[in-house]
Amino acid sequence: MGYIDYLDSVVEFTIQCPKSGTYIIVIRNANGSAGNAFATHLLTINYDNQIEIPIVNSGWNMWGASMIRVNLNQGANTLTFKKGLNFAEIDALDVFLDE
Repeated sequence: MGYIDYLDSVVEFTIQCPKSGTYIIVIRNANGSAGNAFATHLLTINYDNQIEIPIVNSGWNMWGASMIRVNLNQGANTLTFKKGLNFAEIDALDVFLDE
């Protein structure tokens, strides 16, 4: 997902979880911000508790990954990504139950 470039830019996903618990989310991303600067996205889960996700500068043509641990509910969970510092793109998400 490109173009998370403005303060009002939003990308939202709804995911289904088999049970409540701690999950690992791996976010495949790219950051080509000027000056080799790091970037961030801001993530809210179910419209609560904003988390800042750091994204290392790897260039626009080199995908990297950021990993976070979060608590998710059984059933539907809404993940909302917003622009943080500088610029970064999201390619894919992987979500795993942390057992």
